[in-house]
Amino acid sequence: MKRLLMLILLAAEVSLFANAGVFRGVGQTVVPDSTAKIQMVEEIITMIPMRGHYPVDSSCRNMDPMKFHCVFKLRNLTDQTVTIQVGFPISTEALRFREKTQIHQTEVIARYGFVAGTKEKCYPVRYVPFDQKKKFSNVFLWDMTFQPKQEVELVVCYTMYGYLGMALTRKGNNSWGKLPYKHSYLACLEHAAGEGHQYVTETGKSWAGKIEKATFRISPFA
Repeated sequence: MKRLLMLILLAAEVSLFANAGVFRGVGQTVVPDSTAKIQMVEEIITMIPMRGHYPVDSSCRNMDPMKFHCVFKLRNLTDQTVTIQVGFPISTEALRFREKTQIHQTEVIARYGFVAGTKEKCYPVRYVPFDQKKKFSNVFLWDMTFQPKQEVELVVCYTMYGYLGMALTRKGNNSWGKLPYKHSYLACLEHAAGEGHQYVTETGKSWAGKIEKATFRISPFA
């Protein structure tokens, strides 16, 4: 099991691209945006691997799920009431849905068990399969209103099923034409199977200022 956990970490390590961020637009015109008014002060991401119903094999029918519990501390830097549209892209992988008619909003949200809210309330969540430039996929959206100087602790919870393949760990050739690996046999691992999960972080830059603290935790299998 330790070996499987190592593969999960290895695959996740090369897939860090986005977390909760600011988006504008509606429908398929959603695009990443930025704000100079709301700061992400801190984020605490806890990843909890869980076992599938039976052993994982190459059929990909029973991937082990990963539960994500994310806490974001957001602060309104202004003396005004501010409303923004927050977006949370689940991944940047190949799009699962190609046509809008194939998407059932409720079933998709239920599959991921996606919830966003605070101690006092949950936010109504909307889903789009990808942003306008198709950089992010499986994007969940909701509106948040901040009172002047208010600090809000946003909690996001969801479950993502794993995927097989180690292609994401591939290293490209450098400009000198040398082997990308210290040992040539390591290239064979690109074709190996390893279950992985991803959490992406790029949209953290859409908030005002800098993220003062970021903590990522992974819990062992129970």
